[in-house]
Amino acid sequence: MEQSTPSTRIRIGRGIYFLFAAIFALFIIGQVFSAGMAIFVGAENWLKHTTLVHIFGFNILVLMLIAAFVGKLPRWGYGYVIGLAVLVFSMYFSANFTRVAPWVGALHPVLAMVLFIVSVSVVIDTWKLIMKK
Repeated sequence: MEQSTPSTRIRIGRGIYFLFAAIFALFIIGQVFSAGMAIFVGAENWLKHTTLVHIFGFNILVLMLIAAFVGKLPRWGYGYVIGLAVLVFSMYFSANFTRVAPWVGALHPVLAMVLFIVSVSVVIDTWKLIMKK
């Protein structure tokens, strides 16, 4: 049985999904860097850290979801977006719940590592899908 090539719309949707996944992974690196700047250079860098998440946090994920629909990605494409959204929400929760339970704040850098690993996995799996012949 011959495998048909995806239509132009599907290829473009998958390419856009890949692009947003790569931007999201770079955003995570930027977040870790800005947190490091705030800790080791100066507290004024916390503003950069929080501004980045408000700009990129859920906006990129919404665009990825739309691109997944346009590109007719397999279920894992949608699952990754939902998983990343849950992790971003968990990051918000761990950063803002520390007054009630301080140990929750300690989860924040751990969640950042998980978020980075998952975001790189999205990039790799999407690349494999795009390059599959």
